[in-house]
Amino acid sequence: MKKTLKKIVFTTLILFFTFYLTDLYLLRGYFTPAIIYSFYKENAEIGKEVKNKNCSLSIKKKDNSFLINFENRSINPYLVWTYRYDKLFYEVNDSIFFFHLRNKFNFPQYNNDYEYGLECGAGVFSINPLESFKIKKSYKEFVNSIYWSGVHQYNSNHDTVKDLIYNKPLLLTDRKKKFKVFKRNDLKPTDSTEVSLYIPLFSFDHKELFYVKSNSVRISYLDIIENLTIHEKKIHKDFREF
Repeated sequence: MKKTLKKIVFTTLILFFTFYLTDLYLLRGYFTPAIIYSFYKENAEIGKEVKNKNCSLSIKKKDNSFLINFENRSINPYLVWTYRYDKLFYEVNDSIFFFHLRNKFNFPQYNNDYEYGLECGAGVFSINPLESFKIKKSYKEFVNSIYWSGVHQYNSNHDTVKDLIYNKPLLLTDRKKKFKVFKRNDLKPTDSTEVSLYIPLFSFDHKELFYVKSNSVRISYLDIIENLTIHEKKIHKDFREF
């Protein structure tokens, strides 16, 4: 009887760990987090930050490029919220991981908060034990990867976009009028801002929320304005043609 019981327990454990590892490494946490979460009623407290000493995120400048490196130095898996849309298989590589990094800004006229939420269609993928991601972005690629129109919308007055340093009119984006770039002699080549990256991670039971943050790098504000102007001008043109 005891031998039979031991065999049952042993077989159950083997099946459990096989299922767990398959879900973790092949399916990127499709089943297991939902099962574990079902046993807990409490979610992570909004705004509560728990420090994570196991993971690190860094940006190193080399020549005219940025080397972005993430490391999970522990045997603990973590979860990242994503738009998975119930996909059983979800590929995660360096580029996809970079897409999930978020930006923290430090402008005189705008500072954003750390956030973890998604608008809709939320799912998760797992960052597995001892996993790391690395990606190299040129300075221009890094600047262009940020949606600057979304950042500047917080300092806009109707259809007039103001800059985030001196708080003066920058662009006129009224769809009924001609697109206008205000002449600004006060903007200097030395004007810049600090940008850092972060990624919100959850424990497998969703009870702990971690913000893994990088160091900050300086970005020229004139380069940001150039990117913003090109983007807004294209939207303005497409709208008028439509």
